[in-house]
Amino acid sequence: MARSRVLLPPLVLGVLGTFAVGCGASGYQYVENEDLGVFARVPDGWTMYDEGDVLRSTDENITDIELEQLSNRVWFRGFDSSDDPSVDGVFDWSAAEPRGFVRIQQLSMTEREQVNLTSIRGFDPLAAMTGQTDNQIEVLVDEPADFEGYHGVHTVFAQSDSDGQVAIVDQTAVLDSTSSVLFLFLVGCEPECYDHSHHDEIAAIVDSWTIQGEGT
Repeated sequence: MARSRVLLPPLVLGVLGTFAVGCGASGYQYVENEDLGVFARVPDGWTMYDEGDVLRSTDENITDIELEQLSNRVWFRGFDSSDDPSVDGVFDWSAAEPRGFVRIQQLSMTEREQVNLTSIRGFDPLAAMTGQTDNQIEVLVDEPADFEGYHGVHTVFAQSDSDGQVAIVDQTAVLDSTSSVLFLFLVGCEPECYDHSHHDEIAAIVDSWTIQGEGT
C-alpha cells in the first residue's frame, strides 16, 4: 500500500554553506551549517543523507560535473530512523518511525517576489480547513516561528492520502529579513509514532532546531 508524503513547498532546492555532523556522548549527532549558524540534533544511529544522495536517487545517470554544479546550489540533510533506512524513506511521512530533513534554500529574484507564508508552508491552511486541497489536511498547529531576525511559521498538520494512510508532519519554515534565504526543517511519522511511541524524541529534535545568525 502506498504511503502518503508531505506536500513540499513548490520552491526549487537551492542552498549555500558548509555541513558538519558531530557525535557526542549525549546520544545525539549534531547537524550544522556553520556559515549560516543552523543547528539541529538527532539521535545517534539515525541514518543521514546529503544532497548528493538525494540527487543520485532521483537521477541515476547524473554526471559528476552535474552533481558538482547542483551540489554548489543545494544544502540538504535528511534523516531516517528506521531499521531499513533509504533516501526515499526520508520523505515517507506515514512510516512508523520518525524521518525528515533540514534544508536551506537561496531564493532567486523571481522566487523572492512570489514567496509568502502559504508557499513556504506548502499549502493554504484556509483551503485545507475547507477541503480545497488534493490531499486531506488537518491543521493542528499554525503559529509564528520564534527566531530573532527571521520571520516564518511553525506548522503541525495531519495529511491523509486516498488509501487512508495518515502522516503527522511538524514543519518550521522561516525566511531571513530580506526573504532571500528559506530555512526549512521537517520531521514526521504516523500518528501513533508522533503522539506516543516517539513523541519525546520528536519534541527534542524540534526544540533543537536553531538559527544563530542575525537573519540579514
